[in-house]
Amino acid sequence: VQTGVSLGGSIIFFAHILDAMQADSSAVVVGIDIKLTPEARTISHPRIHLIEGSSVDNQTIQAVENLLPNHNGMVSLDSDHSFEHVRQELQLYQQFVGLNQFLVAEDTNLNNHPVNSLFGPGPYEAVVEFLKTTDKFVQDDLWKKNMFSFHQYGWLRRVSE
Repeated sequence: VQTGVSLGGSIIFFAHILDAMQADSSAVVVGIDIKLTPEARTISHPRIHLIEGSSVDNQTIQAVENLLPNHNGMVSLDSDHSFEHVRQELQLYQQFVGLNQFLVAEDTNLNNHPVNSLFGPGPYEAVVEFLKTTDKFVQDDLWKKNMFSFHQYGWLRRVSE
């Protein structure tokens, strides 16, 4: 699941990774955006399913549940980066993350972590708050393999059901 589709590059990438892995056809990529761009609407791949709507709306969550009956994948949160929105997404989308899979809050580098000191509370602060409320996820340093990340504090691995 990816919230925040924009032009669709990430969801196409994820779909092709699943293809390269020869994943079962039931492995799908769900992209959600409050307003799908014309470019995103042209994406045609059998694994990709697009949902237009707020990522925190009940109808959107229901649509995701219908597409992902097993709830055992990875989630990337990259839509509205305000604290409250990311906090809501973390709470809502954790259910779709399988054991030892990742819930990634993108752009945790905002609000002086270390960039854009004027942004205000956002993804980083939402992650800190979320981790205070659950023992199902821990921060993971997987990103360090690449030596660079815009979401270095946002890699959360599910460690229990």
